[in-house]
Amino acid sequence: MVLAGLWHGANWTFVVFGAIHGAVLAAERCLFPVKTKQKDAARTQHSAGVFSLWAQRILTFNLFCLSLAFFRAASLPAAVQFLAGLSHFAWRTEYASAFFMLCLFSIPLFVVDLLMEASNQEYPFANAPYAVRTHLQTLLMPFGPRWRLSHSSSWHSFRGTISMPSSTSSSKSPALVHARVLLGICALLVLFFEIFADYLLKHDSETYGRVSQQYAEAVKVRPSRSGEPVSVLMVGNSLLMEGIDVDRLQELTSSKMRIYPIFLEATGYYDWLYGLERLFRQGARPQVVVLGVGVNSFLQDSVRQDYAPMMFFDVRDVLGVASDLKLDRTATTNLLLAHSSAFWDARSVIRTQVLRHAVPHCRELFALVKSKPALPPSSELELITLARIQTLRQLCDAHGAKLIILVPPTRSSEDAVRQMALASQKVGVDSLVPIDPATLSEKFYQPDELHLNSEGAALFTSALATYLPGEIGEPKSASSHN
Repeated sequence: MVLAGLWHGANWTFVVFGAIHGAVLAAERCLFPVKTKQKDAARTQHSAGVFSLWAQRILTFNLFCLSLAFFRAASLPAAVQFLAGLSHFAWRTEYASAFFMLCLFSIPLFVVDLLMEASNQEYPFANAPYAVRTHLQTLLMPFGPRWRLSHSSSWHSFRGTISMPSSTSSSKSPALVHARVLLGICALLVLFFEIFADYLLKHDSETYGRVSQQYAEAVKVRPSRSGEPVSVLMVGNSLLMEGIDVDRLQELTSSKMRIYPIFLEATGYYDWLYGLERLFRQGARPQVVVLGVGVNSFLQDSVRQDYAPMMFFDVRDVLGVASDLKLDRTATTNLLLAHSSAFWDARSVIRTQVLRHAVPHCRELFALVKSKPALPPSSELELITLARIQTLRQLCDAHGAKLIILVPPTRSSEDAVRQMALASQKVGVDSLVPIDPATLSEKFYQPDELHLNSEGAALFTSALATYLPGEIGEPKSASSHN
């Protein structure tokens, strides 16, 4: 079992994961005698009462969860730290949501498992006719590979219900008919889910509607004429969306600049690098580009898996992202499908919306379990930041736009904010830190301790209206772009 754990990866955490399984299996063989049935040698049954049987099940489940702490941890100290945290329990509202979600998904599966055990079946619907199992498998295919029925069980039951055709069998064999029906059902399901997802995106998705409108306006941006307000393309993630009152900012700076915002949550450096490239290819010509995503998002080696591939990328951009991030073929295919298919792009959004309606306080629960990425060491942070800001500057310079890096405040980010500002200066890019994060107390942040609340947003907007016009300076006029 230690080798089985090591098979998952070259890390001591996987060795411990396999060792726990091996120790538990050895203890089970020593403590619990096994009695083999005569009718079915493949199945075993412990000589234990109902109470003892359920105690063994509960113990097995908890030991398995214990081993997963090592399986999921990045290192042994991290796993030990996680397990040590179990001794310090404090009730939170999100735990009720987690328990409700656990019951919602696990109880039906648990009941199915008990019914299968009572009927001595290894797979659901194992004894159902081949046509029934084939159609059930087709219906469950859109929900992912985990729901597919076992091919081995289908084959064995198929052999028991339909005789093997000979070389002289007619082309109208049942297997061929079922295959044609299966392909037809698959085609209809693909078409249905694609149309349904496209309808949901265009009629029920607030994010899609907002970003589509902002993107369409940004494509039309052109350099202002002499005496007119400067055209400013402001892009970023939820830190700007929650932290800036765009209408108020436009009102305070209307005589100096015209703001075209595009804000999409959970985006970072690569989303906007390729998003800006596509905007420029489509004809957008802002005089100033203001990018604000926060230090953590700027350093992440990832892109958003929904909305961004469809709305910000072309096929060439998807391939460029895959090359820059060194994605494997599966991840690259996922991005290509998300770019070309409404259902594939929106499947996680639909799933999240269903959970938010079914599970109370689901948003808070996701925020609680989402891990916060750690910043790299100072030397590495500076190298990464320098290279990325330089790339963005070259992109903007090639299209006659001035780049400004806007650093929104986040808690416990004072040192990283200063390092990012210094890196911007080294490559000749203006950086703007309207508010020092050290001056904002806890009362100006939302409960997630990441986004500004309405009070903090009012302060940040006022500070941005004060300092941003000065950073814009004298950008190129319309004549210099021609």
